[in-house]
Amino acid sequence: MKAARPTSLTIAAMSCALLLPITSGACGTEDLTPPVTSTGGVGPTAGTGPTAGTSGTSGTVTNGGASGAGPVVGTSGAGPTGGASGAGPTGGASGAGPTGGASGAGTTGGASGAGTTGGTGGTASTDDSATVGTPMHGHTILMPCNGSPAGRVCTPKAAAATPCKDPGGFASSYSGTHSHNEQITLGGTPGKRYIVRIRIQGEVEAKTYNGGVDASNAATLPSNGLYTGGTADNSGNAYNIYFIRTDSPKQHYYLNQVRTSNDSRVRHSTFPMDYEFDMEVEGGSTVCLVSADPNNSAIKNCAEPDDGSNCTGSNTTTVANLDPLTAADIGAQPYNGQFVGVTVVKTTPKP
Repeated sequence: MKAARPTSLTIAAMSCALLLPITSGACGTEDLTPPVTSTGGVGPTAGTGPTAGTSGTSGTVTNGGASGAGPVVGTSGAGPTGGASGAGPTGGASGAGPTGGASGAGTTGGASGAGTTGGTGGTASTDDSATVGTPMHGHTILMPCNGSPAGRVCTPKAAAATPCKDPGGFASSYSGTHSHNEQITLGGTPGKRYIVRIRIQGEVEAKTYNGGVDASNAATLPSNGLYTGGTADNSGNAYNIYFIRTDSPKQHYYLNQVRTSNDSRVRHSTFPMDYEFDMEVEGGSTVCLVSADPNNSAIKNCAEPDDGSNCTGSNTTTVANLDPLTAADIGAQPYNGQFVGVTVVKTTPKP
């Protein structure tokens, strides 16, 4: 029977016995596991967490440092959503939220942090044009009939007060009965000039004016009755006067110069108007809205032709597409008398 083949462990033990003194005892206690030469090392995910944190201290075994971090976060590291002093998913400790900086401003820009609609350091608009014409918007210059003599004329109703007086040199424009005399203070910034776009809609008798500029002498209706500057021509006729007066800069805008190149239309008929024009004003200044009747005898709401008959039924006139504010002032059409509606279309700073 053959002897068993010695194993490598047996050979190693025999070699040790041959090479070392028996009294040393080294071979009896030797650990054959390969020696550990590293002094430490971080675990597989030690140190910082997935998104922040400080690295952990080196460990001494393969699965983690003695004072090292666990598999998810380091010694002083933050959790998975931020650093030690970091903010949550929506910003830093003193950072802004998703719609603006810590001291951000409102809708148009922040002082030190932008909102969703403005950048850093943004400033609000200083354009106050929208406030300028608001006090005048929707006013109606009225001349209602107060009595109805025979034919196509009536006695106009007088206004209770007349704050707008002749500023000097315009006596003919302020003569007679005032059915409407209103002074209005505009908005805006004093000293700043604006251009106000006005729409005029009304039913009026025609009038002639001198010394100014006629905007139109077209034959079509509704007519453009604008006449800028000058004075009322009462020597030629005593028909009604309608105007807007601006006090800064000073100007009269007469509203019922209803005529064609060969026909002033000054007769016992009323005519619809619907037109727009621009006037210059200063912020905070006053304007006057006036209707005056030099001879205290107004034309009723009478359609063409001037046949001398009474104005009833189909022999009256109306204004189409009347602004709702003007319509509310006069009530149902046809109106018993004459009127001029004033609507502010827009206002812009003067270039």
